[in-house]
Amino acid sequence: MFKRIKIGISVILCLSIVVCLSIGTHISEGVSAAAAITIPPFSSLQENPKLPDPFMFLDGTRMTHKDQWSSRRDEIKALAENFQYGVKPPKPDSVTGSYGNNNITVTSRLGSKSVSFTATIQYPSTGSAPYPAVIGIGMSNLNNAELSRLGVAVINLPNDDIANQANASSRGKGKFYDLYGSNHSAGSIMAWAWGVSRLIDALETTSATRIDAQRLGVTGCSRNGKGALAAGAWDERIALTIPQEPGAGGSSSWRINDSLLASGQNVQTLSQIVTENTWFTSSFSQFGNAVNKLPFDMHSIAALVAPRALMIIENPDYDWLGPSSAYQSAMTSRMVWDALGVSDRMGFSQVGGHAHCSFPASQQPEVTAYIQKFLIGGGTGNTNITKTDRGYTFDKARWVDWSIPSLTPTPTPTPTPTPTPTPTPTPTPTPTPTPTPTPTPTPTPTPTPTPTPSGSLVVQYKAGDTNASDNQIKPHFNIKNNGTSAVNLSDLKLRYYFSKDGSAEVNAWIDWAQIGSANITTAFADAYVELGFGPGAEAIPAGGQTGDIQLRMSKSDWSKFDETNDYSYDAAKTSYTDWDHVTLYQNGTLVWGIEP
Repeated sequence: MFKRIKIGISVILCLSIVVCLSIGTHISEGVSAAAAITIPPFSSLQENPKLPDPFMFLDGTRMTHKDQWSSRRDEIKALAENFQYGVKPPKPDSVTGSYGNNNITVTSRLGSKSVSFTATIQYPSTGSAPYPAVIGIGMSNLNNAELSRLGVAVINLPNDDIANQANASSRGKGKFYDLYGSNHSAGSIMAWAWGVSRLIDALETTSATRIDAQRLGVTGCSRNGKGALAAGAWDERIALTIPQEPGAGGSSSWRINDSLLASGQNVQTLSQIVTENTWFTSSFSQFGNAVNKLPFDMHSIAALVAPRALMIIENPDYDWLGPSSAYQSAMTSRMVWDALGVSDRMGFSQVGGHAHCSFPASQQPEVTAYIQKFLIGGGTGNTNITKTDRGYTFDKARWVDWSIPSLTPTPTPTPTPTPTPTPTPTPTPTPTPTPTPTPTPTPTPTPTPTPTPSGSLVVQYKAGDTNASDNQIKPHFNIKNNGTSAVNLSDLKLRYYFSKDGSAEVNAWIDWAQIGSANITTAFADAYVELGFGPGAEAIPAGGQTGDIQLRMSKSDWSKFDETNDYSYDAAKTSYTDWDHVTLYQNGTLVWGIEP
């Protein structure tokens, strides 16, 4: 009897309008990783006056491969949800959209509760449907007339309806909290990010909007710019993130802001911002006088957007925003894009001489280049942008004590040639006398294992986690097609056999998949988890392969597994190897592996 389970997805974007990275593909939201990561308590956090290394895992090891970024992102997200923002809930039981009069009403249902909000759509004057669009947190403060001329729609999200931000007494007020409770850990910024994700859910299923949900950007200015950054960092369906003058809790660094305040600048700091409003989780205030204990900083949050596109718009005329801090934080963030080999997807433009949130014409060329390349497609303008009109410099020696690692590409499994059998000559039989029959007892049949099918499909496996007694199981798979014709993935089911070790419910996530995590379904039987493939996964071409499929499982109570005697587990397989203890079925027929 199968039991459906929830799937959490954390994948890396491969924009349809650019050359795909070997580090992954993208078609899904990405959800909270907080429950899957062991978070150190505040009391055990170590002081670090430097900007924390975004490439270092919590276990002290550093990234060596590009495909490890998705796992490191999960850690940063988990830390940020726990300490700064509060948890972003996954997609609720249902999300629907209804369209009329250039408005889309989004309804989210969770159990017996439901909430709705309405976003307005401003359609462009050129181009053709379905249109790319920029979602404005509250509103877009970019040059919307120019967006219209470029063929890009603007969608205004009513973020104050979703989570109120009038002042510090607004905590727990808004439609997000009507659904999840006024005591939910999420501050208003994370609640807005949740609202953006629900809007995207509705756009994906409401074709009447004539919006292309695969070509979406997000923007916002000042406090709403903080929300735009979080929305883009947490939802991987967003192709382009443009935070505008977000200041503290957006583009500028908590640590550097403290240093600037100590030197006499009037800049907003963590200890002040937690008393001003409800943007962050309530427990964030514990870092007010302990900023150096934060295991991340805002450069880490900006880096969560990578390898997708991020364009930060800044204004150096307002010390309160921490402009020199924003510049140095951005220079630190872009090291992640550099390491991933996509430096042209991170830009920073800082121009003064205008009012706060008043977008100057001098920054339009940079924004246009990003819109054309990452939303419209086909743009060739320069997007490798680092610009400030104040002559700020990056004091790297002061703030960074780590280097950019040389990350190798995602390893591609090497096909193993199938040897051609050598024909054995058939000997000429020699006549022998017929012996007198001797009664022979009938032998008792000996059970034999199911033979490995000899078809063209092969499953390769590696252990993503070689610790057999921790609280997660992380098998990775690659399905190869050695045949002469394509195989539809929707016809296939893959089974991994393991022991649940207790009565707690087991949950699963597809951390990353080259074919797109949203195309993979999972279901449990008593002794195995079964992976299926939706129609969006298309086919494995002749001689091709699926590439990496990274599965992760844990129990609802986060108790430990004992994988030692699990049929499909082999800690020695740390690189992809043909493995017949993982079975594969095509239209219900076993085509690879030996069933236990």
